[in-house]
Amino acid sequence: MVRRYRSRLQALGILYLSLLVLVLLGGGYTVVALRFDQKLVAESVSSTLLVSSERSDRVFRFDGPLSPFVPPGRGGLDTPRGLAFGPNGDVFVSNFEADNVLRYDGETGDLIGVFVVAGTGGLFGPTGLAFGPDGRLYVSSSGNDSVIQVDGTQGTLLSLFVPPGEGGLDGPRDLAFDADGHLYVSSSGNHSVLRYRAQTGVFMGAFVPSGSGGLTRPTGLAFGPDDHLYVNSFDSDQVLLYHGVSGVALGPFVSPGNAGLRQPIGLRFGPDGNLYLTSFGTREVLRFSGDNGGFLDRFVSADIGRLQGPAELAFSPDGDLYVSNMNDHSIFRFDGTQGAAFTTFAVSQNEGLSAPRGVAFGPDGHFYINSFETDSVLRYDGESGEFRDVFVTPGSGGLRGPTGLAFGPDNRLYVSSGKANSVMRYDATTGDFVDAFVPEGRGGLTFPRGLVFGPNDDLFVSSRDTDDVLRYNGRTGDFMGAFVTSQSGGLDHPIGLAFGGPAGDLFVASFETHSIFRYDGVTGAPLGMFVPPRVGGLGQPLGLLFGNDGHLYAGSFETNSILRFHGVTGAFLGDLVEEDGSQLSGPTEFVFGPDNQLYVSSLNGNEVLRFDGNSGRFIDVFAPNLGVPESPAGLAIDGAGNLYVGDASSQSIGQYDGETGRFIKTFARHEGLDSPNVMTFGPNGDLYAVHFNANRVLRFKGATGDFAGVFIDGTESNLVAPRGLARDRTGHWYVSSSGTNTIQRYSPDGSFIGAFVGPRAGLDEPTGLTFDAVGNLYVATAGDHNVRLFSGVDGSSMGEFVSSRLGDLRGPLSLRFGPDDGDLYVLSRVNDRVLRYDGRTGAFVDTVVPTRHGGLGNPVDMAFAPDGSIVVSSLRTQNVLNFSVTGDFLGPLVPVSSGEMDKPFSMALGPDGNLYVSSFETHEVLCFDGITGSFLRAVVRRGSGGLVSPMGLAFDDTERMYVASAGTSEVLRYDPELGEFLGVFIASGAGGLDQPIGLVFDADGHLYASSRTNDVLRYDRNGNFIEVFTKSPAGALVNPTEMIFGADGNLYVSGTGTNEVLSYDPTGRFNGVFIGSQGELDAPRGLAFGDDGNLYISNQRSNRVTRHDGRTGSFIDVFLSGADSGLRTPVSLIFLPQ
Repeated sequence: MVRRYRSRLQALGILYLSLLVLVLLGGGYTVVALRFDQKLVAESVSSTLLVSSERSDRVFRFDGPLSPFVPPGRGGLDTPRGLAFGPNGDVFVSNFEADNVLRYDGETGDLIGVFVVAGTGGLFGPTGLAFGPDGRLYVSSSGNDSVIQVDGTQGTLLSLFVPPGEGGLDGPRDLAFDADGHLYVSSSGNHSVLRYRAQTGVFMGAFVPSGSGGLTRPTGLAFGPDDHLYVNSFDSDQVLLYHGVSGVALGPFVSPGNAGLRQPIGLRFGPDGNLYLTSFGTREVLRFSGDNGGFLDRFVSADIGRLQGPAELAFSPDGDLYVSNMNDHSIFRFDGTQGAAFTTFAVSQNEGLSAPRGVAFGPDGHFYINSFETDSVLRYDGESGEFRDVFVTPGSGGLRGPTGLAFGPDNRLYVSSGKANSVMRYDATTGDFVDAFVPEGRGGLTFPRGLVFGPNDDLFVSSRDTDDVLRYNGRTGDFMGAFVTSQSGGLDHPIGLAFGGPAGDLFVASFETHSIFRYDGVTGAPLGMFVPPRVGGLGQPLGLLFGNDGHLYAGSFETNSILRFHGVTGAFLGDLVEEDGSQLSGPTEFVFGPDNQLYVSSLNGNEVLRFDGNSGRFIDVFAPNLGVPESPAGLAIDGAGNLYVGDASSQSIGQYDGETGRFIKTFARHEGLDSPNVMTFGPNGDLYAVHFNANRVLRFKGATGDFAGVFIDGTESNLVAPRGLARDRTGHWYVSSSGTNTIQRYSPDGSFIGAFVGPRAGLDEPTGLTFDAVGNLYVATAGDHNVRLFSGVDGSSMGEFVSSRLGDLRGPLSLRFGPDDGDLYVLSRVNDRVLRYDGRTGAFVDTVVPTRHGGLGNPVDMAFAPDGSIVVSSLRTQNVLNFSVTGDFLGPLVPVSSGEMDKPFSMALGPDGNLYVSSFETHEVLCFDGITGSFLRAVVRRGSGGLVSPMGLAFDDTERMYVASAGTSEVLRYDPELGEFLGVFIASGAGGLDQPIGLVFDADGHLYASSRTNDVLRYDRNGNFIEVFTKSPAGALVNPTEMIFGADGNLYVSGTGTNEVLSYDPTGRFNGVFIGSQGELDAPRGLAFGDDGNLYISNQRSNRVTRHDGRTGSFIDVFLSGADSGLRTPVSLIFLPQ
């Protein structure tokens, strides 16, 4: 394991000098004996902490330093302001309150000494620092309105370069040099920027006169890559741009208050060419595009970066960002590429396709679609339609309500963010956020919908609520004007956009007027109504697209159709999509694929449908709703071998491949279908479903899934709580009425005939029904725990076929004659079994599926697959399980895991360097890329091996994975590469094990499990119980959850019930309460030691991660707060290796 793990890290360019033992545990990641070179640790700029969030079903990522680069007050640091790097890489800091300049080691943060002593040259209240082209250090002295010049290596005074008040200098702040070596000083007291001659300091004039361009109290300033001057305007919360030669104001570069900018002080261009600003009023570092001033991101976000009064900033020679903190007298260092942020790392892959909008085929051939309700972009295989991943994670870059989608000339992905009034840009390979290409509201953009790149590569966006089409520079995102306005032809709620026709005109769908307008593709001049209102049935048009045939296709939302219009005249050519039960409901956007087929997003169906691009014939559901049944119930097999599963929660019936379990489509939906417990196909190919709660049998067309009506209405036949459905050889129907203890008989058309088995037969809650080869009727009775036999001719009793409780039969439901020798298989609900009886005598043969085998829990129905195997719907594990007729567990058949993450309780880093997460509600273990967070696979599929409610995870030194199955009170073992179940490692009750939560291995390979019995139990390498490890006084350890070994060899256990963390020595002797109930803990769970040696603890109730001294347990601070980061119910913690 060590070898594989190290190779993964070395591939990332990470150096490990000594790696002795890795311990991977459910509550976090710790190193029992991990030794680094001390200098390497000191140089580590930032750490990555992962936090699983139970309530938001995702894993968050914190990137940033754990502690300041220069701790508060080191070397007498008091209100630091200016920062500058010397030629040798040391960092110099103007120490405002102490009137001196301090020098620190640029790598370690250690104090080297006082570089410029207090009062040198009258130094009073130093602010700005800058090394000049001559290698000398220049320091602005705000208290006496001057600039001193000192030796760049010794710190000795060379000159009073700018004497007090020279040129009107008033409150100098920042300093900058131009290409000629002249010095520029922001003069905050008189709202100007003054210029002084190189070498002499002679005043050259006000380069930016007082108030020019709206400048008020200038602070930071810098020359940009374009040689123009950029200046912070502190009071007006903006950055102003001035010509680099003349000083003429060129306007705001960063508009007032953009992205919340408030009281900017520091201003520097980074190695990436972008502009970085300290926002003093919001305690952030914001990043803006160096090209156009568009907001990119919160490079160091509030509280996550723990900045307290950020002032100046500087980039080191190796590209890291340093920020002076005025209020807590410290200096922070951040990774120059990622800053400090709290972002989404791994998300549930079943956030689901919800309200799909824009669609496009990417350069990689995959199919991309916006999921409006989940604020994400999903990716599917471009040929098979198989779901690949959540390409743009929910809310990435501030994405809210994505509508339009297009790949730009630069091959990046552009997404219109309807609820954020912006257009976002993403990397087309990784899906990572690049920037807000069109920032919020630019040009008056309000609820953008369609977006398209024009022939000249400019971006055109329909602004729905202002009834405009706006135009933006395709390279910079700069606003170029309203290309089409509401006054231009009567446009009302523009949605879809398309360039086309002989002249390359722009066509716009006008939603409210049920029409399509045409505009000149160069000038935007109106050319009239191309398709008048309602022509061809056009109603509420959304998507527009020119086909390969040169004709215009329009999505008619109101009529659920795709219409075709002549590309030159606009004449209606017909409805492309056939009305043949294609399930198209609410078409929004569509696209022709490389195969010339038409792909349409169905808003109401949460699906993408595929049609023949020439004939309009419905082909299939290309990208279905992910098809995970929440409450699997009735089962049925059609003639083609497909499996149908009734889902009570979604009131639907899903269709799945009977061999692979792959979801095909939502076969049928019906409002109120909340109990489809029994289903069967009739001779006409239609599907009949028992609706238990409504006392009805419903009928759905076998070809389309369309609702064909109520086949049997129980109100007409005293049908109460129907539980079973069967058909005899003559086509008559039989329904068990468990509420009246009768079997009702109906004609082939569903008409009621009468009670076939009446109340006098003595049935007690009849459930499953089936006929044998000679036509006799078998009835399972849940109340008597038996199977009764009746004549198929007149319903007379033929006695008890399976006697009460024979083979421990309890609460039988479904009955099926098997494909082997005609034996009778019975689903025994109460004890979660499938039992087999001789089909001629009723004698007990064997237990085919023992209790909870494969995780079976609360079974509802059973059927035989075409290959002769048994499929059983398991309500507890929310899946359909597959067994051979000999009882071998073949695995979950449905669903093929979608990567749904629901209540991620535990995380562990695997031997391959990837992240493994237990998904409590879906009974799975998921694997995500350890670097990118991309979903890789479900390692343990839903309920595999009987896994129920997984919690703790751990890996042993042979790379096997152990999972705490809380729902079955077991610890299960798996092969993480193959996902193969290797057996029950610790059985329920072994050593008193009850609902295990946390798991951790020690250096000797012993496994520790926290148990609901308020103990931590220890087991050997073979799963044999050794002892109750925690030898603490009764009542000390209450509700133990996560555990971690410290560098001292002690085991630390979070006691959620007492809001404490307890410590035990290697023998289990109680050391005492390490962190008491007064230590800011509130339902502590996850534990992780950082590379700073401190202990980090997730607090479920207060939505916080607190930090505590790793030696004493004393409270240090609130490291992460849900109020600031969106963290909800944090559970597990883990630090990624640096």
